[in-house]
Amino acid sequence: MITVFGRNYNIWSNNYSALFNGTTSYVILNDFNTGQGNPFAIVPIAGSASKWLVSMWVKMDNTTAFDGVVNLWTQGFLGNANSNTFRMSYIPNNSGGNPANRIFIDYRNNGTTNRVMRQWALQNNSSVTGATSISDLWVSGNTSINTNANGFVHLCVIVNLPSHPGALTSAATANIKCFWNGSELTTTANSVNLGETFTTDVTDSSDILGASIFDSPPSVQFEGKIDELAGMPTSEFASFRTAKSLTTDAQVATYLWNSGVPGDINSGAWGDFWWEFEQSWASSGGTTLNTLVPVSGSTFSTDHA
Repeated sequence: MITVFGRNYNIWSNNYSALFNGTTSYVILNDFNTGQGNPFAIVPIAGSASKWLVSMWVKMDNTTAFDGVVNLWTQGFLGNANSNTFRMSYIPNNSGGNPANRIFIDYRNNGTTNRVMRQWALQNNSSVTGATSISDLWVSGNTSINTNANGFVHLCVIVNLPSHPGALTSAATANIKCFWNGSELTTTANSVNLGETFTTDVTDSSDILGASIFDSPPSVQFEGKIDELAGMPTSEFASFRTAKSLTTDAQVATYLWNSGVPGDINSGAWGDFWWEFEQSWASSGGTTLNTLVPVSGSTFSTDHA
């Protein structure tokens, strides 16, 4: 990657990933509590529906050290779990009434009542994930779990939000989709507060990898590696699909999975939110504003997707 006039231009390679030690390390977006706004804030848009995407390659090295939740990506406000928040997690063990061995997405908009949750049990999607029981956990060394050749799983989460203002309906959970290695998972449990109205919220939120932003200071909850992290807000989704001739969410997920081989997804079409982790925390497709900030031991690993 090279930087010209404050903008990063990508010379693509894949030799490293971001390493999280499970005790002290996490990574934050650099607009953390600065008042300049989060361009990737997952919030409804006035007058039109919106679509958001998060894509990452993950190797889960340890699931036993955490209190039932492995937080991969959290978005919100430091120490506040009840404002505009987004949580992308894996639940290896029973926690807070949530059964084990599940991918867990929790989206809240401006309070606890405007909330949509969706869970996907790995063992209920065995043809996709490889897990055959509740104890067949997603962790390095478990050869039954379906990964790429380097032991990484590709997760792609697509969130479709109603326009602002708009009431939640029973269909709201279907608008959150999770793809494992390019294949959509079948939901196991849904929860939605019917009739509540999505409202806009301030967009000065922040994003954290590997920890919970809802605690102050953030609590570390991930041990492993993340590679080729990408995010796509509504403003870029349509143009990307057009450039790549992709007409459905499933086609987008399949394209990003790329038969298990991470590819140069930027190639002039992705936009501002893509991090390769090639010994750099800077966004490979965007401005220097989107440089990630490593905290307390976050570094790089040659164990890559």
